[in-house]
Amino acid sequence: MKKLTTLILFLLAAQFSYGQLDNTTKNKIKAYYFTAENLYEKGEYSKVLDKIGEIESNGVKVATSQNLKIKTLVKLKQYQKAKEELDVLYSLNPSKEIYEQIAEYSSVIDTGIEFKKNQLTKDAMELKKQNARIDKASFGIKGLSENLGLYVENFMYGIINSKGVFIVPLKYYSVRIHNNFFLMSKRNADLHVVDIYTEEGLWKSDVFSEAVYNSQLDSKFTIVKQLIVIRSKDNNSYLFDTKHNKYVLKNMYGIATTATNGVLEYWDQNDNDKYIDISGYLD
Repeated sequence: MKKLTTLILFLLAAQFSYGQLDNTTKNKIKAYYFTAENLYEKGEYSKVLDKIGEIESNGVKVATSQNLKIKTLVKLKQYQKAKEELDVLYSLNPSKEIYEQIAEYSSVIDTGIEFKKNQLTKDAMELKKQNARIDKASFGIKGLSENLGLYVENFMYGIINSKGVFIVPLKYYSVRIHNNFFLMSKRNADLHVVDIYTEEGLWKSDVFSEAVYNSQLDSKFTIVKQLIVIRSKDNNSYLFDTKHNKYVLKNMYGIATTATNGVLEYWDQNDNDKYIDISGYLD
């Protein structure tokens, strides 16, 4: 019954423009319209617009199809376009039934336009902030990719990408960079409790981690650039190679801070002395 009523309304509204059309074209237009209605009910909104476009290509522009067009644009959140098409609808002498539908969606259009306007303002402000971060950040730091920069503000540290977007949030007290692994200290009182990030984002949170510094090789002072110690809250420790993204040891209990002749001393869970050759990791 509803479809029959809609058909009658559509044909009545279209009469003024049907006079010059042949029967074949008229039947096509009716088919286009009801196909468009069925597509709307199925949520295939882009196809709805295509069908209404086929109606209009025949010189037929009526309130019924124009109303369906606007409802479809609202579903697609194309509010500005819907507003423009609504002005056209008013000029087509819509029926009372269509005016009731207009009352339902016109406020949605106005709200959507206002929201998008506010969003554009926010986006512009954020873009301005991002550009300011890029100007302030330090790019080209050893251990960071070319498109990453260290950002410091109010004694807090973060890392941004080339677009000025934080990949490590600005909330850390210190940073240590290990071949694209970033050790970010969360508390000033304990610089060893860190979050560990990669370029893809947070990797491990709230762990004990320290670089293996002050290592000695052939009596020459050097620094291990790519090994870090990760110790969980249950005191299990791991030696991790940040350069090759793999674990070197997983069964440590403790680790020495020096390596003699490229050999690092550590202790297992039974407190036994153990040794591992890390000369390949030393500069």
